[in-house]
Amino acid sequence: MGSHRKWNCDGHRYYPALQKRLREVVLSEPKYYMGLQQMGMDVLGTRIYEFVKDLNIVWVNSDIIHSANINGAWDVLDKKTRKEIEERYSHMRFKKGISLTQLFKAVKDKNNVLIGNRWLKHFKEFKFQYISVPHVDCWLDRPRISELAHEMANKHKHLIFHICASLMTEVLIDELYLQWGDQHTFIDIGSAYDPYVIGENGKRRQIRSYHKYLKI
Repeated sequence: MGSHRKWNCDGHRYYPALQKRLREVVLSEPKYYMGLQQMGMDVLGTRIYEFVKDLNIVWVNSDIIHSANINGAWDVLDKKTRKEIEERYSHMRFKKGISLTQLFKAVKDKNNVLIGNRWLKHFKEFKFQYISVPHVDCWLDRPRISELAHEMANKHKHLIFHICASLMTEVLIDELYLQWGDQHTFIDIGSAYDPYVIGENGKRRQIRSYHKYLKI
Protein backbone atom coordinates (compact mmCIF):
# COMPACT_ATOMS: atom_id res chain seq x y z
CA MET A 1 0.00 0.00 0.00
CA GLY A 2 2.95 2.28 0.51
CA SER A 3 3.60 4.91 3.17
CA HIS A 4 4.52 8.58 3.34
CA ARG A 5 6.66 7.90 6.40
CA LYS A 6 10.27 6.76 6.13
CA TRP A 7 10.20 4.48 9.18
CA ASN A 8 7.78 2.79 11.56
CA CYS A 9 7.17 3.45 15.27
CA ASP A 10 10.24 1.39 16.21
CA GLY A 11 12.60 3.33 13.94
CA HIS A 12 12.86 0.63 11.26
CA ARG A 13 13.05 2.14 7.78
CA TYR A 14 10.54 1.34 5.04
CA TYR A 15 13.05 0.07 2.51
CA PRO A 16 11.63 -0.26 -1.04
CA ALA A 17 12.68 -3.93 -1.18
CA LEU A 18 10.89 -4.55 2.13
CA GLN A 19 7.72 -2.83 0.90
CA LYS A 20 7.85 -4.93 -2.27
CA ARG A 21 8.19 -8.19 -0.33
CA LEU A 22 5.38 -7.31 2.08
CA ARG A 23 3.06 -6.64 -0.85
CA GLU A 24 4.12 -9.91 -2.47
CA VAL A 25 3.35 -11.82 0.74
CA VAL A 26 -0.21 -10.49 0.89
CA LEU A 27 -0.88 -10.86 -2.83
CA SER A 28 0.31 -14.49 -2.74
CA GLU A 29 -2.75 -15.34 -0.60
CA PRO A 30 -0.88 -17.31 2.10
CA LYS A 31 -2.54 -20.44 3.45
CA TYR A 32 -1.64 -19.60 7.04
CA TYR A 33 -3.50 -17.16 9.31
CA MET A 34 -2.90 -13.47 8.59
CA GLY A 35 -3.31 -10.92 11.38
CA LEU A 36 -4.90 -7.51 10.99
CA GLN A 37 -5.15 -4.83 13.67
CA GLN A 38 -8.50 -3.19 14.26
CA MET A 39 -6.71 0.12 14.75
CA GLY A 40 -5.27 -0.24 11.27
CA MET A 41 -8.75 -0.68 9.91
CA ASP A 42 -9.97 2.33 11.88
CA VAL A 43 -7.26 4.53 10.36
CA LEU A 44 -6.79 3.05 6.89
CA GLY A 45 -9.81 0.82 6.52
CA THR A 46 -10.85 1.94 3.04
CA ARG A 47 -7.36 1.62 1.57
CA ILE A 48 -6.83 -1.77 3.21
CA TYR A 49 -10.20 -3.04 2.00
CA GLU A 50 -9.51 -1.98 -1.58
CA PHE A 51 -6.15 -3.73 -1.49
CA VAL A 52 -7.33 -7.08 -0.09
CA LYS A 53 -11.03 -7.33 -1.01
CA ASP A 54 -10.49 -9.82 -3.85
CA LEU A 55 -7.93 -11.94 -2.00
CA ASN A 56 -8.70 -15.33 -0.47
CA ILE A 57 -7.07 -14.84 2.94
CA VAL A 58 -8.08 -16.01 6.42
CA TRP A 59 -7.82 -12.86 8.56
CA VAL A 60 -7.61 -12.95 12.36
CA ASN A 61 -7.34 -10.28 15.04
CA SER A 62 -3.63 -9.55 15.43
CA ASP A 63 -4.17 -7.80 18.78
CA ILE A 64 -4.89 -11.04 20.64
CA ILE A 65 -1.40 -11.33 22.15
CA HIS A 66 -1.25 -7.70 23.29
CA SER A 67 -4.80 -8.03 24.65
CA ALA A 68 -3.77 -11.13 26.61
CA ASN A 69 -0.84 -9.16 28.01
CA ILE A 70 -3.21 -6.55 29.46
CA ASN A 71 -5.71 -9.21 30.57
CA GLY A 72 -3.02 -10.70 32.78
CA ALA A 73 -3.01 -7.53 34.87
CA TRP A 74 -6.75 -6.89 34.73
CA ASP A 75 -7.66 -8.26 38.17
CA VAL A 76 -5.14 -6.05 39.99
CA LEU A 77 -5.96 -2.79 38.19
CA ASP A 78 -8.20 -0.22 39.83
CA LYS A 79 -11.48 0.84 38.16
CA LYS A 80 -10.08 4.17 36.98
CA THR A 81 -7.17 2.48 35.19
CA ARG A 82 -9.47 -0.15 33.67
CA LYS A 83 -11.70 2.60 32.25
CA GLU A 84 -8.68 4.43 30.86
CA ILE A 85 -7.47 1.27 29.14
CA GLU A 86 -10.89 0.45 27.69
CA GLU A 87 -11.21 3.96 26.26
CA ARG A 88 -7.67 4.22 24.94
CA TYR A 89 -7.54 0.71 23.50
CA SER A 90 -11.13 0.37 22.35
CA HIS A 91 -9.94 -1.66 19.35
CA MET A 92 -8.77 -4.44 21.68
CA ARG A 93 -10.92 -7.05 23.37
CA PHE A 94 -10.38 -7.84 27.04
CA LYS A 95 -11.65 -10.96 28.75
CA LYS A 96 -11.16 -12.04 32.33
CA GLY A 97 -9.12 -15.20 32.75
CA ILE A 98 -7.10 -14.81 29.53
CA SER A 99 -3.43 -13.92 29.91
CA LEU A 100 -0.09 -14.34 28.21
CA THR A 101 1.01 -16.72 30.95
CA GLN A 102 -1.22 -19.31 29.30
CA LEU A 103 0.98 -19.11 26.21
CA PHE A 104 4.11 -19.38 28.34
CA LYS A 105 2.77 -22.52 30.03
CA ALA A 106 1.70 -24.05 26.70
CA VAL A 107 5.19 -23.76 25.18
CA LYS A 108 7.20 -24.40 28.35
CA ASP A 109 8.03 -28.00 27.42
CA LYS A 110 8.28 -27.39 23.67
CA ASN A 111 11.26 -26.67 21.42
CA ASN A 112 11.27 -22.88 21.15
CA VAL A 113 13.25 -20.43 19.05
CA LEU A 114 13.13 -16.74 19.93
CA ILE A 115 14.16 -14.30 17.19
CA GLY A 116 14.49 -10.82 18.64
CA ASN A 117 16.56 -7.90 19.92
CA ARG A 118 19.51 -8.22 22.30
CA TRP A 119 17.39 -7.63 25.40
CA LEU A 120 15.10 -10.57 24.61
CA LYS A 121 18.08 -12.88 24.94
CA HIS A 122 17.42 -12.62 28.69
CA PHE A 123 13.71 -13.46 28.46
CA LYS A 124 12.98 -15.99 31.23
CA GLU A 125 9.38 -17.13 30.79
CA PHE A 126 10.41 -20.29 28.92
CA LYS A 127 13.56 -21.87 27.49
CA PHE A 128 14.55 -21.21 23.88
CA GLN A 129 17.27 -21.12 21.28
CA TYR A 130 18.08 -17.55 20.34
CA ILE A 131 18.71 -15.67 17.09
CA SER A 132 19.71 -12.03 17.50
CA VAL A 133 18.07 -9.22 15.56
CA PRO A 134 19.45 -5.65 15.22
CA HIS A 135 17.57 -3.10 17.29
CA VAL A 136 16.85 -0.99 14.19
CA ASP A 137 16.81 -1.71 10.45
CA CYS A 138 16.90 -5.46 10.97
CA TRP A 139 15.78 -5.88 7.35
CA LEU A 140 19.40 -5.30 6.31
CA ASP A 141 20.43 -8.35 8.34
CA ARG A 142 17.71 -10.61 6.93
CA PRO A 143 20.06 -13.00 5.03
CA ARG A 144 21.89 -13.97 8.23
CA ILE A 145 18.73 -14.24 10.31
CA SER A 146 16.92 -16.25 7.66
CA GLU A 147 19.86 -18.61 7.19
CA LEU A 148 20.09 -19.33 10.93
CA ALA A 149 16.33 -19.88 11.19
CA HIS A 150 16.36 -22.34 8.28
CA GLU A 151 19.32 -24.17 9.82
CA MET A 152 17.43 -24.64 13.06
CA ALA A 153 14.28 -25.71 11.21
CA ASN A 154 16.30 -28.31 9.33
CA LYS A 155 18.09 -29.59 12.43
CA HIS A 156 15.14 -29.89 14.83
CA LYS A 157 11.55 -31.09 14.71
CA HIS A 158 8.37 -29.29 15.74
CA LEU A 159 9.94 -25.95 16.63
CA ILE A 160 7.90 -22.97 17.76
CA PHE A 161 9.40 -19.76 16.37
CA HIS A 162 8.57 -16.65 18.42
CA ILE A 163 9.52 -13.84 16.05
CA CYS A 164 10.01 -10.24 17.21
CA ALA A 165 11.62 -8.60 14.18
CA SER A 166 9.44 -5.61 13.32
CA LEU A 167 8.37 -5.34 9.67
CA MET A 168 10.70 -8.13 8.61
CA THR A 169 8.73 -10.64 10.67
CA GLU A 170 6.02 -11.13 8.03
CA VAL A 171 8.59 -11.75 5.30
CA LEU A 172 10.55 -14.17 7.47
CA ILE A 173 7.44 -16.12 8.44
CA ASP A 174 6.42 -16.39 4.80
CA GLU A 175 9.85 -17.68 3.74
CA LEU A 176 9.95 -20.22 6.56
CA TYR A 177 6.41 -21.43 5.98
CA LEU A 178 6.95 -21.88 2.24
CA GLN A 179 9.95 -24.09 3.01
CA TRP A 180 8.72 -25.99 6.08
CA GLY A 181 4.95 -25.68 6.08
CA ASP A 182 3.27 -27.17 9.16
CA GLN A 183 6.41 -28.94 10.33
CA HIS A 184 7.03 -25.95 12.59
CA THR A 185 4.97 -23.13 14.12
CA PHE A 186 5.72 -19.48 13.35
CA ILE A 187 4.26 -16.68 15.51
CA ASP A 188 4.56 -12.93 15.10
CA ILE A 189 4.97 -11.84 18.73
CA GLY A 190 5.51 -8.16 18.02
CA SER A 191 6.66 -6.28 21.14
CA ALA A 192 4.66 -8.36 23.62
CA TYR A 193 7.72 -9.91 25.28
CA ASP A 194 9.72 -6.69 25.74
CA PRO A 195 8.24 -5.62 29.10
CA TYR A 196 9.36 -8.97 30.55
CA VAL A 197 13.05 -8.05 30.20
CA ILE A 198 15.26 -5.30 31.61
CA GLY A 199 16.64 -2.63 29.27
CA GLU A 200 19.94 -0.77 29.44
CA ASN A 201 18.43 1.79 31.83
CA GLY A 202 17.86 -0.92 34.42
CA LYS A 203 14.09 -0.79 33.99
CA ARG A 204 11.62 -3.01 32.18
CA ARG A 205 11.35 -2.27 28.45
CA GLN A 206 8.06 -0.45 28.21
CA ILE A 207 8.17 0.39 24.51
CA ARG A 208 4.39 0.44 24.01
CA SER A 209 2.06 2.76 25.89
CA TYR A 210 0.04 -0.12 27.37
CA HIS A 211 3.16 -1.76 28.81
CA LYS A 212 3.07 0.62 31.77
CA TYR A 213 -0.14 -1.05 32.96
CA LEU A 214 1.37 -4.51 33.22
CA LYS A 215 2.06 -5.98 36.64
CA ILE A 216 5.08 -8.17 35.95
